[in-house]
Amino acid sequence: MEEDIELAQLTNRNSKTPRSPLSTPSQKRIRSNSEEVSPNKNSLSNALTMDTIKILIFEMGKEISASIKAELNMNNEMMTTSLVNNIKTLHDTMNSNNKKLETEISAINTNISSLDTKFLALEVDLRDTKTKMESIENTTNSAISQVMKNQQHIDNKLQQMIKQSKLDNVIEISGIDRNEIQTSDPKELALKIFSSFSLPVENNDLSNVYKKEIEYTRKTGQTVKASKLCVTFAELDKKIAIMKQKRKIQDSRNIYFNTALTELNSYLLRHAKYLIKRKGLKAWYSDGAVRVKITNENNFPIYCEDDLIELKNQLETIQSNSAQNDQ
Repeated sequence: MEEDIELAQLTNRNSKTPRSPLSTPSQKRIRSNSEEVSPNKNSLSNALTMDTIKILIFEMGKEISASIKAELNMNNEMMTTSLVNNIKTLHDTMNSNNKKLETEISAINTNISSLDTKFLALEVDLRDTKTKMESIENTTNSAISQVMKNQQHIDNKLQQMIKQSKLDNVIEISGIDRNEIQTSDPKELALKIFSSFSLPVENNDLSNVYKKEIEYTRKTGQTVKASKLCVTFAELDKKIAIMKQKRKIQDSRNIYFNTALTELNSYLLRHAKYLIKRKGLKAWYSDGAVRVKITNENNFPIYCEDDLIELKNQLETIQSNSAQNDQ
């Protein structure tokens, strides 16, 4: 009974008295009790000491547990605070990055929109350029075609002028009896005809005289054969002088003096006369081309069939203007 009371008192003291990490009250009590125990109370002191040790171990365990718990709580608080701070920092960083990303995406969208606008403008420019290139190509092709056509026209004109130049000294005499041409010497017959018109032509004025057979169709459809006498003068001036004198001579005979023409020039002159028929105009050959006097200031030259078409168009225009003026 006394041991229980004493153990209870020790326990109360231990629970109320502050403990020192170097010398706790329980430890002091153990020393004091060990010193105060008398030899007569050895067994009681031993029992009391074991109980006290148990209590001290229990109290120390509580203290260690409380200390560990406090430290864990403190560590948990620190970790929680750190984690919260890290999460907040991460959240702020993510928000900042999202804003930056949104800004960059917005800038990219703006650039894409700008590029789309530029692309559309380039497409329009490309179409316009393509249209202009096609127009230029068409114009160029048309110009090339016209140049080639003009070149061909010039080539034909030069060839025709070369051919015609070989006939510039030649006079064709038509209207002579065909039998007389067939049976006579061409040169003697030519001199005889010149003499009959009182034209001063001598034998040495002529370099060549030959016969030319032709066929033509009358309006009735009848084909007629005829002969011409082709007289080549040694000098062009002599031929021109004879032609001028012949135009001044009035004679009832149907004998005609004409400058010899190539087949093309003959065809052009014949069709030109047909176009101006009953229009009071005149067609003739001079200086390498068939010519038609449309107005007092305009002698229209004809070198090819295209020129005949142009002559026809000009005559129709003049006729249309004249009809409007009469109204």
